[in-house]
Amino acid sequence: MPLPIEWHGLKGVGEGDFRNQRIIVQVWLHTRIGKFFDKTSKTEKKAGYMNVKTIQVGVLEVNSYLVYHENSEDAFLIDPGADAEQIRETVRQCGKQIKAVLLTHGHVDHIGALPELAADGHVPVFLHADDVRLYHSPDNAITGLISAVSGLPETRDDFLENFPDAPRVLHTPGHTPGSVCFYFQQEGILFSGDTLFCQSVGRTDLPGGSSERMAESLDNKIIPLPEEVSVYPGHGPSTSVGTERTRNTLLKKLVSA
Repeated sequence: MPLPIEWHGLKGVGEGDFRNQRIIVQVWLHTRIGKFFDKTSKTEKKAGYMNVKTIQVGVLEVNSYLVYHENSEDAFLIDPGADAEQIRETVRQCGKQIKAVLLTHGHVDHIGALPELAADGHVPVFLHADDVRLYHSPDNAITGLISAVSGLPETRDDFLENFPDAPRVLHTPGHTPGSVCFYFQQEGILFSGDTLFCQSVGRTDLPGGSSERMAESLDNKIIPLPEEVSVYPGHGPSTSVGTERTRNTLLKKLVSA
């Protein structure tokens, strides 16, 4: 459906090729359109016994999340896309230490703060094996907007069982081959990365993307979750599984295709 688009408020938008403008427009739509449906603020929220702190970072307004239990001294950090000092300050304000970084996928806008944060001390970084090549690729960039990231720490996908409060990892390829969602089942929280958004779904026209695999991921991994599960996406406002089942036209169209 064509929508009127104003370019005001887009951070860092300058001259760029058409593909880059399409990326910016899509993220802008995720962020702005979703606010008509979900008025959740970016302040700290509690779901069950878990705290979720949203840190919006970078030119594409990625949602980086600090996730922790109140009685714990440490926290998981999800998708530190940019603005390392802003993330550090949030961690300090919450009085926590980062015990592990969890990446929903390897795209450049979700990993930009990692080299600076890794310099603070060794913290394991989770990334699905199918996205490691993308993560390290010199082509993992948006020309004129976000450069490829150098000095990235090595990643693993085999250490989360060492943490008793770790989320389930749901492999949800489609946006990228190694896209995952992190599901904290007891607390009823899903971090969906760029797989599912409020009133939208992740794009599949970038290298490694697949609309068929995206449909399978959504149909088999996301839609069957309980309707009350809170969904925290990679861009835009939070939502719930139940809301997206009933109101997300793009989700229904893709799954039924």
